[in-house]
Amino acid sequence: MSYLTKLEKELKGLPDQERNDILEYYREYLEDGGLSDQEASTTLGTPEELGEKVKNDYYTENGEQVPPYSQHTTAFKILITVLVVLSLPVTLPFFGGLFFTLFMLLFVFIILLLFATAAGVAFFIYGLFSIFHTFWSGMFFTGLGIFFIGLMLLAIPAILFVTRKVIRGVVELSRWLVRQWERI
Repeated sequence: MSYLTKLEKELKGLPDQERNDILEYYREYLEDGGLSDQEASTTLGTPEELGEKVKNDYYTENGEQVPPYSQHTTAFKILITVLVVLSLPVTLPFFGGLFFTLFMLLFVFIILLLFATAAGVAFFIYGLFSIFHTFWSGMFFTGLGIFFIGLMLLAIPAILFVTRKVIRGVVELSRWLVRQWERI
């Protein structure tokens, strides 16, 4: 995370306009001085220290009381960690089963698609050979083969779409879980 991103996180208690003005000021300050994140930490202090100083200055100037520290206490973090560990026997199989089911459904659809393609090719070839023996039967199987091949061609984009959505959903769920854990 960059210096300004960490500073923005530290300024969460301030009004949006004030926070944006402060961030813009320090962004220009860092750009004008050509300071890297390390140099900014040396010059201005850590983002946590600077954020605390800016908040204190803001509340002092406006005659307001500095709001109490809103981060969770160590006891709360320990409690959440214990609850997470105790819930693992339920949550791991649940999410594991959910992911396994989603991927197996995709796998089954892909296998069905392959079998429909194989059946389409087989019906088409059988229809071509039987057209000389019984014309209408040969035409039926040739048409059935073309139908299955067309069905396969229509299903490929749908399966690719669903696969992308499932993968994105898994990634978003993972990111959400990580964000929830970082909030603690």
